[in-house]
Amino acid sequence: MKESEQLLENILDSLPVNTAFLQVMFEHSAVGIVIIDLDGRFVKINSATQQMLGYTEQALQGMEFIDLIDESDRTINQVMFAQLLQQEREVFQTESRYRCKNGNYIYVRNTISLIFAQNGQAVLAIAVMEKTSNCQEVELEQERLAKISDNNSKFADLATLEDIEQGKKALEQLRESEERLRLILDLNDIGSWDWQIATGETTWNENHFRLLGLTPYATASNYQLWRDHVHPEDIDRVEQAIWDALNTYSDHKSEFRVIHPDGSLHWMMARGRGIYDTQGKPVRMIGVILNISDRKKTEEALKASESKLNAVLDSVNVAIVSCRLFSDKTVQYDYCSPGCEKIFGYTPAEFIADTKLWISLILDEDRENKLPAIFQDIYAERPTTLEYRFWHKDGSLRWNSESIISRRDDAADCWLATTVVVDITDRKRTEEELRQQKEFLQTIFDHIPVMLSLFDCNGQIQLVNREIERILGWSEEKIKEKGNSLLTESYPDSEYHHQVCNYILTASGKWQDFKTRTADGKIVDTCWANVRLSDGSIIGIGQDISDRKRAEEELRQFSTALEIRVQERTQELRESEERFRGAFDNAFNGMALVKPDGHLLKVNRAFCEILGYSEQELLEENFLLDNITHPEDLESHVNARQQILAGKISRIQIEKRYFHKLGDTIWVIYSSSLVRDSQSQPLYLVIQIQDITERRAIEKMKNEFISVVSHELRTPLSSIRGSLGLLAAGVLDKEPETTKQMLEIAASESERLVRLVNDILDLERLEANKIRLNQKWCDAANLIRQAIETLRPLAEENQITISLVSSGIQIWADEDWIIQTLVNLLINAIKFSHSGTTIIISAEDKAERVLFQVKDQGRGIPTDKLESIFGRFQQVDASDARQKGGTGLGLAICRKIIQQHGGRIWVESTLGKGSTFYFTLPTPIE
Repeated sequence: MKESEQLLENILDSLPVNTAFLQVMFEHSAVGIVIIDLDGRFVKINSATQQMLGYTEQALQGMEFIDLIDESDRTINQVMFAQLLQQEREVFQTESRYRCKNGNYIYVRNTISLIFAQNGQAVLAIAVMEKTSNCQEVELEQERLAKISDNNSKFADLATLEDIEQGKKALEQLRESEERLRLILDLNDIGSWDWQIATGETTWNENHFRLLGLTPYATASNYQLWRDHVHPEDIDRVEQAIWDALNTYSDHKSEFRVIHPDGSLHWMMARGRGIYDTQGKPVRMIGVILNISDRKKTEEALKASESKLNAVLDSVNVAIVSCRLFSDKTVQYDYCSPGCEKIFGYTPAEFIADTKLWISLILDEDRENKLPAIFQDIYAERPTTLEYRFWHKDGSLRWNSESIISRRDDAADCWLATTVVVDITDRKRTEEELRQQKEFLQTIFDHIPVMLSLFDCNGQIQLVNREIERILGWSEEKIKEKGNSLLTESYPDSEYHHQVCNYILTASGKWQDFKTRTADGKIVDTCWANVRLSDGSIIGIGQDISDRKRAEEELRQFSTALEIRVQERTQELRESEERFRGAFDNAFNGMALVKPDGHLLKVNRAFCEILGYSEQELLEENFLLDNITHPEDLESHVNARQQILAGKISRIQIEKRYFHKLGDTIWVIYSSSLVRDSQSQPLYLVIQIQDITERRAIEKMKNEFISVVSHELRTPLSSIRGSLGLLAAGVLDKEPETTKQMLEIAASESERLVRLVNDILDLERLEANKIRLNQKWCDAANLIRQAIETLRPLAEENQITISLVSSGIQIWADEDWIIQTLVNLLINAIKFSHSGTTIIISAEDKAERVLFQVKDQGRGIPTDKLESIFGRFQQVDASDARQKGGTGLGLAICRKIIQQHGGRIWVESTLGKGSTFYFTLPTPIE
């Protein structure tokens, strides 16, 4: 409540009026004013409300206003308050019975609306409460009048006469009002209806009957009669709309079709309002209907006309835009045709919503260079055309042509512009291609390193290029001077000359070799092709092939020698391939040939065995070695492969992991080298893999064991060496007490070292199965007692009590090893238990096995350590070995002892509450 009051104060402070003035108005108002929070609880109450209800402000604060309303009126108030919170209505008003503090009820008219913060969020509600009458007074007055009328017939007659007279006046006024309403409805062909929801009875005026195509009052009006005349496709929608309006206390609005008895269809518009009882339940609905068929026909005609227009606009690949252009060059669109989306990629709605969209699409160069002149033409009302490049919505750069006309609108202080936009991208592209082709052809003709000559349709030389001058030695001036006699000098033999001329005129386009004489009399080999153009002229294209002819002869000779060499080399390769295939298939290591994209080309038997896949599976198209590479090794492997493919390294040799087909992880030594083709392009990778999984496991075990053992041995040896070193140096000769302490440290660490060595030896013998169990029948309770007695001094020193719970249970076991197991478990329990607590050790017969439990009240073991503490040199906390002592092998020895007895050992624990160690021993069948 304090938060709501503070929020109210903040809102008042932010208002542009004096807070003191608002406070006076609130406190001295003649009507009740209350502030409530969004849960309906009173926050602030003025004096008039307190006097009206008889409650103090303190008594009402925190109470919900709905609790003071009579149960019969609560529903309508709850519904309307919920609608107010959902902002479905701005204000709601109800007249309800409120319970005062003295137990009486009064009628109160409530008017409630929301209070909003500066951010527009509703934060509180304000209610104006006006007392309309006293419920008890009304009831007493009714009772008094009833008694008087019963006991005094004269008074009853007078009252009756007065009531009749007043009733006549009221009826007359009602009749006049009804006549006026009926006249309005009749003159406007409006049908009225009054529907009793519970019974379905309805009251219609004459127009209502006529609108349904019925003779007025020829049949009794009712809800079903109306329903039968509504079009079947509309009735469900209209009925749903009626009930939605009644349930939400809102006005009903709908449009629907009715079917007249003659089968004709007519459109109606209905409006209705619900009437509710005091519980908010709808009891009646009254309303009107109006024939809107003409309006619907007009709408349909407009829609059809609009569809035709849109169809026309859609069928042409143009955009039509009508807009207003202001002097500051801002634009306001009046109309954009559907063609805008075809031209620009943006819909008309997008252009209308963003007036800067069009200009932002234009290429910067065209916007800066072309738009200023276009704006001047528009302001001058000159028709103009703009061609520009723009960025289409799909990201492509297009060309547009816009034809623009404009006129000044002085009233709106703007220019009305209409523009027709056409996409000219294809035309511009064609023009650009033609320009490029022309430049390209000109460049070719002037600089192409072949001979070009242009002949007319009669075979007369019209033009030659510079390459002819270079190869044949004729200058441009000589060529122009000689004309067609140039052919005679190039081909002096008459028969050969005739053959050349026929070839030129034929223009077959085929290449043909000729012996051509140059200006200095030399003979060169040339090759010509002649192509006829559309105007009948002929282009001759010639090359000097003297070098080619010489090369062909040399090549022929070389080819003969090469052919012999290829045959010899082929035989050598065949023999080499057979040797390689034998070595590949029978290699001890896995070998494979891999494409640069990672697909396997060939694998040997060892490769399949190492990975567990068949050759067919490995060579499938969707199989990649990367897919079975361990994720932690994949990145380094891919990087190495990219380096070898790029030529940065020549060979790869790494240790990596693969996933076996069965799911196991295998370690391999991976070696790879690249084979390239004659163009130095990567051809395939030759890879070898050697399975080192077992070796890695052995190395890991050896390294871990050596690391831990060396650490555990080094710690006591360092203490012993330090203590003895001080004594040997004579530093402590005059300090006998410190000398004694040093000797105790050395002795203690020596004992620890002996225990560590013994534990290591015991664990190694147990793991190597070098210890033979001396099993016999033993009393479980007796073994537990021996273990307790062994550790009693340690327990008493730590103020720990050990409790035994066991009966006479016989077990088949080696009693020494079981006692050692119990001792190890009890030592752990004592070390990690709190002083003053109890350790409970028990044995329980479980039919086929005996269950031992050692339960302490210590600090507990984390869940992630419950399994790992049974490993070698494992501690819950790294500091436990230093603070609590121990070798870290006790639980590992216990597990080996119990496993060799055929049992199982485990632990359950709750942090802060303690741990329970369990182990079982099987009961043998006698």
